[in-house]
Amino acid sequence: MSTSKLPPLTSSELANLWMTYQEKTMILRFLEYCLEGKEDHKELFELYYSDSLNITERIKEILEHEGAVIPLGFTKHDVNLGVPKLFDPMFEVMYVRLMAQIETGLFALHSTMSYREDIRSFFVNATAEAQQIYNQSTQILLETGVIAKPPYVSMPKEVRFVHEQNYIGGLSWLSEKRSLNTIE
Repeated sequence: MSTSKLPPLTSSELANLWMTYQEKTMILRFLEYCLEGKEDHKELFELYYSDSLNITERIKEILEHEGAVIPLGFTKHDVNLGVPKLFDPMFEVMYVRLMAQIETGLFALHSTMSYREDIRSFFVNATAEAQQIYNQSTQILLETGVIAKPPYVSMPKEVRFVHEQNYIGGLSWLSEKRSLNTIE
């Protein structure tokens, strides 16, 4: 779609771009802190930094084209890079995983609240990038034994329906016990 004939941004598109800019500038500052002197898993942090920087630059382009002010966001003045590390290196990977997990859902939601093709495409791509970071950070955490998978269960051999109205009551201290279901 040609950028010269685009309709104006809707309120939800503007709000989502603005919030994404705020979130990504915060992540950039955290990643700058993490990357200083980083050796382990540096590629993950560099990829996330590059993706986040590209997203903020694209948002700036969109907002400038619309004649909107660029949000202030978090700046290099909000972080002191010269201090000793506060976090265990694996905490930093866990943080990246959590942020990518949140972004995957958030960007997918933002894409469904967007009407312009370029904005929808922007959030679809941002979702894919967040999923990539989530997958890489999860793999690192699994390989290092920092996180554990949920428990395994035996596979169901039949379909069973709940007929008792006190099914949830089966978790009470005073009632007859039942097995937890997989959702629980």
